[in-house]
This record gives sequence, C-alpha cells and structure tokens, in this order.
Amino acid sequence: MASGVEWLQEGAQLRSGETVAILGTSRMGVATALVALHMGASQVVMCGDPRGVDAIKLARQIGAEVRGAPVESNSDESFDVVVVVTEAPVEYVAAAVAMAAPLGRVILACTSTSPSGIVPEAVRRKGLTLKGGRGASAPSLARAVDIVVLERERMLNSDGELHTFEEAEGILSGLLDKGVARGAHVVITDRIDEGRDSDA
Repeated sequence: MASGVEWLQEGAQLRSGETVAILGTSRMGVATALVALHMGASQVVMCGDPRGVDAIKLARQIGAEVRGAPVESNSDESFDVVVVVTEAPVEYVAAAVAMAAPLGRVILACTSTSPSGIVPEAVRRKGLTLKGGRGASAPSLARAVDIVVLERERMLNSDGELHTFEEAEGILSGLLDKGVARGAHVVITDRIDEGRDSDA
C-alpha cells in the first residue's frame, strides 16, 4: 500500500477526478487501486495477466474495473496517470506510454532490466512525464496506514481467506500459476477462530 501512495501521491501527484490505469494484476496493483480510489480518481482500471485471479477478484470487490493485458496498439482510451507496478512484465512499459493521455504522468515501477520498447517521439509528442516508481518513503508508509484505517469498510466488504499451518504448503504452492503469482496475500495462522477479529 505504501508504494501505491508513493507512486500516486508523491510521484504522479494524482488529483481528485483524474483517471488511473494500473498495469499489473498483482498485490501491488490492488494496493495501488485502493490508493487511487481513496484519492478520488474518477476511474480506476487494472490491466494485466488474467492468471492474477486473486488480485482481479479483490480489485473488483473494492471498486476498480479490471481488463486483460494492455496492448500498445489498442489504446483508444487514455488515462491521466498510468502506473506499471513492480511485478509487471517489461512489455507493459511501452503500453503505458500509449495509454497515457496528453500531458499525462507515467510511473514506472517495473523492475525489468530488458529494453522496454518506448519510442521517445511518443513521449515528446504527448508531453508526458515519466518517473521511476521508487520504493515507499516513511511519509508514504504513514499515509498508507491512514488509508487502511479510512478504507476499512471497503476492505471489510472484500472476501478474504485464512488458512491453518497444515494447509500452508498447498496454499503457498498454489499461489503460482505457470510462474505468475495469483496476486494477493494470504494469512497463515496457528488457529482459525470462528469469530475472527475483523479489526486485525
């Protein structure tokens, strides 16, 4: 969540009413979607690999729209801010530039070291601002805690799972689908109480 704050509040300086595309169906994508919704984005769209099933489910439950993998040549719609999250493939970087609106902001947190395919003329022609998506700062972490508290109801309305230690191996190994993380965190505990503390 703190990285989402860093990327949207500090990096992109997202303003209420702006549109946001998040490229990457992962835990980082969902956290960034929640931050965007909290900051008043008028539209939040998460795009990515359909195998990120847990992240996709959670993103929909918190109010984000979910679409398939972004395609550079299919960018009829544009967004004020586009974030390429940490776990996203390098191909999403050029797609982010294509999806950005004129004078838009693109935050690149993708950690790939491969060439991205960005065409400099596309950046210049649109007047885009591209920034690296650095890790969370202490102020972003503090703000993320505030957002979790303020968005408690939205998060309580989403489905979550608790699993016992006996189930841990199967659950953890099931988080990957052909090398792609399903996209959400799970909680492993030594016991599951029927009346679990929803404030935890």
